[in-house]
Order: sequence, then C-alpha cells, then structure tokens
Amino acid sequence: MKPEPVLELRHVSFHYPGSERFLLHNVSLQVLPGERVGIRGDNGCGKSTVVKLLLGYARPTSADSRVYMHGLPVSWKRPYPFLGYVGDPGHNTFELGLPLHGTVGSLLRIHASLAGSQLLVDESRALGDLLNLPQLLPLRLASLSSGERKRVMLYLALALRRRLLILDEPTDGLDSSVVHPLIDFLKHYADRMNSSLVYISHRREETAYLTDRVLVLDRGSLNADTAHSVSISLRRDDTATPLQGELSLDKALFAFTRTCRTLQWTHLDCRLSSLKAPADDASTSHTNL
Repeated sequence: MKPEPVLELRHVSFHYPGSERFLLHNVSLQVLPGERVGIRGDNGCGKSTVVKLLLGYARPTSADSRVYMHGLPVSWKRPYPFLGYVGDPGHNTFELGLPLHGTVGSLLRIHASLAGSQLLVDESRALGDLLNLPQLLPLRLASLSSGERKRVMLYLALALRRRLLILDEPTDGLDSSVVHPLIDFLKHYADRMNSSLVYISHRREETAYLTDRVLVLDRGSLNADTAHSVSISLRRDDTATPLQGELSLDKALFAFTRTCRTLQWTHLDCRLSSLKAPADDASTSHTNL
C-alpha cells in the first residue's frame, strides 16, 4: 500500500493579484515519507511561491487547486511541530523571516527552553560551531546582515528533530567556507532522521547531491530534470569524492520551534524586548542555553 504523502500539490495554479502571468499552472506534486525532492529553476521563476503555497502563506488562484500536508489542507494557522523551514531571511516580522527584538543569544535561549527533548544536543553543538554562532550571540537580531540571519534560521530549523524540511535557497548569503560542510551536515541529518526534504535552489550541484529526484520549474510547469539521473551517482556512491564545484531560517520561521506553534510573533517580540541588554549575552554558549 502506497504511504500517504507528506506534502501534496493537486492541480495548483497561481498568479499574483494584478498580474496575468501564471507562476504556476496546473502543477501537481507528491512528496512521500523519507523522500527528498529538489526543485530547481532560474531566479524569479516562482520557486519561493511554491514554498509559500506549501506553508499555507499563499493560496492557489484556481478553485480546484488543493495543497495538503499529511493529508489535511494546509493552513498558515495550523501548527506543524515536525516541520523545519529555512527561507528568506528578511526583516518582515509577519512574513518568512526572523523577529526583530532581542539578541541572538536571547532567541536561542528561548528556542532551547521550548524545544525540550526534541533538541539534538550533539548535533546542535556541531551545527552551532559550523555556523559560527558564538560570535553572533551578543548581537541584536535587527542588526544582523542577511547572511547572519540565514545562519540563525538554519540553526533553528536543524537543531531539533524534524520529519519534514522545506529549505528555500538555504545556502544563499553564506560564506563559501560554510557552504560545503553545511551541505554534508544536511545530508547526514536527513539520513539519520529519515526526514522528507523539499530542497529549492537554483544551484544544480547541491540539489542533485541532496535529493532523490529533481524537478525544474519553468514557465509555470514542474518537469523532471533529465540531468539528475547522471548527477545522482554522486550521492549514491558512499566512496565517491566530495562534491566539487560552487556550493553555494509572529510566523516568520514557520513552525521552527514550539514558540511558533503556541505564540504569535508579537508575543515573542515582547518577550525578547524585555530581556537584558546584549552585553548580558556575550558569554552565552549555544550549547548551554
């Protein structure tokens, strides 16, 4: 018996109000438990729109379109404790970004206290070191660069046990010295957790390395990437050399912790803004929050 899809798009079409151009036209997609699916395409082709639809942040245009997560219609208001998301690290509090108040250390302390047994202690320590988080702990969230915010988002998404990861251009804005070990971390994380993965990127190499199949979004349609059958050998052969070439986380981080599942971002912002000045976080370690 075929398992129930973790994610499903059924005949989804979408265009933004005021535009006659369909970013998606009659697109269908199923992601099964433990499956890793890549979505590749040029900048501006609609990849991030697919993410917003999968999260319930945007709704399909056509009346017969359906988006499901674990068999239920997706909703932005529904809690998804098994989901880790990384995407646009913008400053829009009520969109897909980070809160503005408090410091990185304050946010990570709240994250750890709410995560409980779902926190992966050893993995979170290694991930924090990989992302150079200790140097960010005393900094105010509102002062972070785009790349620094992305590093925080990655930690929040991957420091917990996740059965589903939706990663939208997760390596954009990161230093080249971080990207390659991060890709290896993602691969081993997905292997150990048996996580389903939707990996969205314009980078062919890293998408092929991390996924079982790749779809190309082009002119509103999702089609199989014919080049993926060649690239997949890189991931299947455990003795292969590391992937060569350029390898490039209110409701902002959708369901990244129980904070997102139980509190509005405005409440979290208030909690963060009431904490002590950033100097009090300077000695805080990401391994002991």
